[in-house]
Amino acid sequence: MQPLAEPALTVVKNGTVKIFPQRWVNLYNHWLENVRDWCISRQLWWGHRIPVYYCDHCHDPEKPEAKTGMIVSETEPKRCPKCGSTKLRQDDDVLDTWFSSWLWPFGTLGWPEKTEDLERFYPTQTLVTGWDIIYLWVARMIMAGLEFTGSVPFSSVVFHPMVRDEKGRKMSKSLGNSPDPVELADKYGADAMRLGIQLITPREQDVLFSEKSLDVGRKFCNKLWNASRLIYMNHKDGSNELPTERSIYDEWILSEFNELLENINRYYETFELNAIARALYDFVWHVFCDWFLEFDKLTASHSARYLLKQIIIMLHPYIPHITEEIYQKFSFGKKSIMCETWPQKVALKQETDHVSLLKALIEQVRNVRGLFNISAKDKLHAWLITPQKFQKFLESDTHIKVLKKLTGFDEITFNTEPEIKVASVILPNVQCYIELTGIDIQKEKTRLTREIASLTKRIDEIKYRLNNPQYVTKASEMVKKREAERLENFLKKKESISKAVEKL
Repeated sequence: MQPLAEPALTVVKNGTVKIFPQRWVNLYNHWLENVRDWCISRQLWWGHRIPVYYCDHCHDPEKPEAKTGMIVSETEPKRCPKCGSTKLRQDDDVLDTWFSSWLWPFGTLGWPEKTEDLERFYPTQTLVTGWDIIYLWVARMIMAGLEFTGSVPFSSVVFHPMVRDEKGRKMSKSLGNSPDPVELADKYGADAMRLGIQLITPREQDVLFSEKSLDVGRKFCNKLWNASRLIYMNHKDGSNELPTERSIYDEWILSEFNELLENINRYYETFELNAIARALYDFVWHVFCDWFLEFDKLTASHSARYLLKQIIIMLHPYIPHITEEIYQKFSFGKKSIMCETWPQKVALKQETDHVSLLKALIEQVRNVRGLFNISAKDKLHAWLITPQKFQKFLESDTHIKVLKKLTGFDEITFNTEPEIKVASVILPNVQCYIELTGIDIQKEKTRLTREIASLTKRIDEIKYRLNNPQYVTKASEMVKKREAERLENFLKKKESISKAVEKL
């Protein structure tokens, strides 16, 4: 095997074949640098029978090392070439499964004949497979391709993580822990299943499968569908093309879209499929739906249909059925979404910093309402200390309507300090003070103090675990990462609540 392994090592080292994630290059090299000869026969019921025949007259079974009376032939021989006997029998062993499989990239295309399919489709571009067969199949396909065709079978190899059950065991029929994907598709939808699994599949870690992840995919598909219905109702006669007349809110969402597109194109270059899924999920749910569609209700934007079209094109590889359905409902132009071209970045016409600052202000005000348990129905008085440019921006009828509607302010005073008890929001260049009239200060202090005590207890428990050498040694990297994230979230929440108590 050594003469076969050396060229296979070279093509990975010189970049002819690229492996993603790159950490698996070391394992690939380890196997081939320590390669051993390969026994290709197996004693199995099924498989390709070894093309070796024995002459009962010439071959001595007591001397298996003797080659006399042994015939290797692509076709079944009629008689022994040495003695002429017709009493021949074929070896009972079959070829190792991987011996047949290493020929797959070109054997399926008519090789050794120089067929049209072989000429057109070999070599291919990308192989996607599991890391557990990096030597059994991937390395052997590269070796076979170089040996029998003179070229590598593919230029990129992408290793995806292993999907395991909730106990960390590899899924198998014998353990009975492998769910039926058809049943899951019936229960959650094929798109929800595809997206849900991709969202929990980090690039370099195995996945502990849970049906809860599929429910995340289902809820996202519902969110996308409802957002599409809203756009259809509000912009039924709107244009599918990028409008020339655009509001600053259109410019803001297109700026966010440009950043998303740039990230996704970069992720595709290195096959970071989980990162793509998460970026799309966050953008659609937390930017497009949570913010842009809210702005759209109040400002009547012009780019909603255009942007929805770009979004479903980008989502199509992950959720093909619902995106095709939305595409057809909107009559976006082509026979199928599959015929569309990939989105391109949009040239922006104006700066959108004021919209970003307005969004940040609204977010912080909502946090204050949550911290002080102020009902969304309660209208509040706010004082804003802000530069003249931002004040002028907010005093526009459109923008002040957005701010009041999304914060619950009924009165806004600019550049005047309040003289009553207030909660404060501090942003770069902007200070916002919010009245606390009608709030039971003592009761609120008691509630928040109890919550701080509860968070402190949780924080101490996690710190104890993460500082325990036995826990650190035994716990998986995924579990430790999850605990560290919980600790960070609890610390941030405690800090926010502590600040709220100070404001009281």
